[in-house]
Amino acid sequence: MKGKGIYYSICALLGIFCALIDFLPFLFIFLMYAYVLYRCKSFSVKQMVCLIMVFLIFIIIGVTANTKNKTVLTGSEKLLSVQLQQWEIDGDQLKIAVKDEKTDEKLLLQYRIKSFQEKRKIESQLTYGSTCTINGQLETPSSSRNPNAFSYQQYLANKQIYWILTPDELSIRSCSHKKATLLSFTEKVRHQGIDYAKGNFPEPMASLAIALLFGERSFMSTELVSSYQKIGIVHLLAISGLQVSFLTGVLFLVGIRLGIVREKMIDILLVFLPFYALLTGATASVVRAVLMMLVILISLKVSNNRIQPLDALSIALLLSLFFGPFLIFDVGFQLTFIASASLLLSTVFLSNGQGPISQLLLTSMIAQMSTLPIILFHFYEFSVLSLLANFLFVSFFSVILTPFIFFVFILHPFFGVLFEPLLWITNQTISFANRLIEWLSLLPFQMITLGRPGVLLLLIYIVSITVVFFHWERTPKKVVKVTILLVLPILLQIIVNIMDPYGEITFIDVGQGDAIFIKLPYHQGKYLIDTGGIVPFGKEEWQEKNQSFEVGKDVIIPFIKSKGISSIDKLILTHGDYDHMGGAESVMEGLNVKEILLPKVKNQSDLEGEIINLAKRKAITITYVSEGAGWKIGTSHFQILSPPVEMEGVDKNNGSVVIYVKLGGLSWLFTGDMEEEMEKKLIKKHPSLQIDILKVGHHGSQSSTSEELLRQYHPEVAVISVGEKNRYGHPKPEVISRLQEHSVQILRTDQHGAITYIFKRGKGTFSVWIP
Repeated sequence: MKGKGIYYSICALLGIFCALIDFLPFLFIFLMYAYVLYRCKSFSVKQMVCLIMVFLIFIIIGVTANTKNKTVLTGSEKLLSVQLQQWEIDGDQLKIAVKDEKTDEKLLLQYRIKSFQEKRKIESQLTYGSTCTINGQLETPSSSRNPNAFSYQQYLANKQIYWILTPDELSIRSCSHKKATLLSFTEKVRHQGIDYAKGNFPEPMASLAIALLFGERSFMSTELVSSYQKIGIVHLLAISGLQVSFLTGVLFLVGIRLGIVREKMIDILLVFLPFYALLTGATASVVRAVLMMLVILISLKVSNNRIQPLDALSIALLLSLFFGPFLIFDVGFQLTFIASASLLLSTVFLSNGQGPISQLLLTSMIAQMSTLPIILFHFYEFSVLSLLANFLFVSFFSVILTPFIFFVFILHPFFGVLFEPLLWITNQTISFANRLIEWLSLLPFQMITLGRPGVLLLLIYIVSITVVFFHWERTPKKVVKVTILLVLPILLQIIVNIMDPYGEITFIDVGQGDAIFIKLPYHQGKYLIDTGGIVPFGKEEWQEKNQSFEVGKDVIIPFIKSKGISSIDKLILTHGDYDHMGGAESVMEGLNVKEILLPKVKNQSDLEGEIINLAKRKAITITYVSEGAGWKIGTSHFQILSPPVEMEGVDKNNGSVVIYVKLGGLSWLFTGDMEEEMEKKLIKKHPSLQIDILKVGHHGSQSSTSEELLRQYHPEVAVISVGEKNRYGHPKPEVISRLQEHSVQILRTDQHGAITYIFKRGKGTFSVWIP
């Protein structure tokens, strides 16, 4: 290919995009791309034919994969014979990728372990390739229920998994064990290695060693991984091309020293590297690095000439897309290939008389710049400390820590006692590094939250980054001046966010709970009414998960940040129940909350006390509100109608903060968990309220939304924030009947997902996330 492989791999990508995303736009881009190569790069007719052939072949591959990407099961099957593949145990949650013996379809088995003894038994009995007969239910994976949210259903579909199998009971002992295969042997060795690290290395060294050696981050706490991610060094927890190159080089030199001829050593590495990829979890970065190394070794074996690294990367990309076209939707795949390509394309610039420190800084800068559009699309923000953090930690992890952990892991079984002092020193060093990373991640004003860029902004980012790289090559002495160009799309996105003339009210789907986000036009005000939350139940230590779900952290913060918002002017917590303020602490930690509004009541819950204490530590203004309070911004009015001043609340539900809002040309009543008793008092005090939109109280409980309330106020639309298949049976049929009798349009988060009202200049429209 002689350096031109990158052009063919771009054609392959465009072909896959045509098949899986949108045909016409990417066909137009391909035609423009082909024209530029023909006119500006002087591609011959033969080369152009090859480009077109690659493009068409990968369209066919994408279309074929998309056609086959569907289930053959009906969902009514109860008894299935499945083959066990990869598995993961996190606390009391077991997940196993299994394959149905009858249809060869992949499924995800999920099982909640009932006791510590059962957990130990399962851990000792699980074997890759075992065939088990499972009696259970097939369930459809959950789709995204909020804008810009992660879709577990789509994530699994990209892996050709369409059903979650939930067994009634799980008896691994009764499974039949087939003759060991290479895959089962590899999986067994992998789990034995993980168990050895857990059992013989202290924490946090053990969990980091498992991540660096086996590509498994689930043993690290969610908070720690989040800290790595926030400052832009989470890639250090993945096995990189540098590590694969280092391992290959060491094994090659050892083999030569032992007297193995060069050709034979290449054959050994060609066999070992695929095994190594499986051993380390076959993550995107490992597969990319191993494929590149295999291509380079094959080129040395066949022609005795080493292929150019950029061509090796291009072949690795072509092979990856040929066997897995849906990889284009994998974040790790996107990041590893783009970062690698940008660094390889910049090798001339990087080797142009740069000192080691300058080279390290520029390498980090190139990787950060090239992946910025992807990071913003998926994570909505980036850290200004990323360059510094990479400078501090890349060399430490890649050159010192990872090789050291590798050799310690290999030699520890033979010289365990002798390594104890080294283990202690290493563990203390890792603990210090983790504390430093966590401290850096908590520094104020270091995160730039821009939100998810639209298609046009993404194109502007890509063009700007390409122009910067082009000028770096042409005028390397003007690196700083040219890099300023990259600031322009960032400023443009900030301006677009601030000057947004549209306001919105979104009832976020948080399951069985309330969370209502309000944004005024031009970012004049950003408010959050309640945060949802899950009632915590006491768990034993063996049940605790490393990767636990939390509404505030996993639903509300990503939703708000996806809109380019990192601060909340008022966090209004209507009352002290977990389903209304259980996610508040995460919101306070993840967003800049300026003021918290709480009901002025006598009896506060323990949860309210915790939130108040956290607010005081973070110097957040706390305001206790009751009837008569309110504020006004432009034409938008917010008025607190309850709790009454004279009551000061006894019952939590009837002590809810009730807010009457005039916004977007409509009048809204947000009721918290207000019940019939307080509804009557509200009618008595405010008989002439005009209410267009009613937030149904207490999730549609029978004790709320009385006949008297509906007859008095005549709302046009009722929004019920309620969890799908919740154990309370909300909303109650009686409430639905009352609303229907009064001809009220009903919108429900359990049926529609997030419910959004977008408005401009007093006029707006409703939309639902799930039609």
